[in-house]
Amino acid sequence: MPRALGWLFLILVASCATPEVEILGQTDTFPVTTQVEVLLDTPSRPHKTFAILQDNFGGTPEEINARLAQKGRDIGADAIVIVKISDKAVTDWIVTNSSTARGGYHPHYRPIKHSYRQVRARAIKYNNK
Repeated sequence: MPRALGWLFLILVASCATPEVEILGQTDTFPVTTQVEVLLDTPSRPHKTFAILQDNFGGTPEEINARLAQKGRDIGADAIVIVKISDKAVTDWIVTNSSTARGGYHPHYRPIKHSYRQVRARAIKYNNK
């Protein structure tokens, strides 16, 4: 039973994984778009950057791009431009065994290493639309 709850928690956390958004101008609001281009270079077409997106949840490049594109559609972007990809490593320490020998509490810790990919992108709107 506890194992099933652990899987349920993991699924709920993964399903809530959406990129963070920082809107650069409070006056810029756009309707939801149906298609967003995912670009690696700044486009030559005239455009305006109106938000910064950041994804910290990792996964395959396709999964990351899909999450960023969905968030771009939600905020009305015509395209998102990937500007930075960073691989991050984090170490969490968990208590694996504790003893109370001789009346004291002596916890034993074990490191758990996690790595993930952080991707930052700019949400843009083309000027001719």
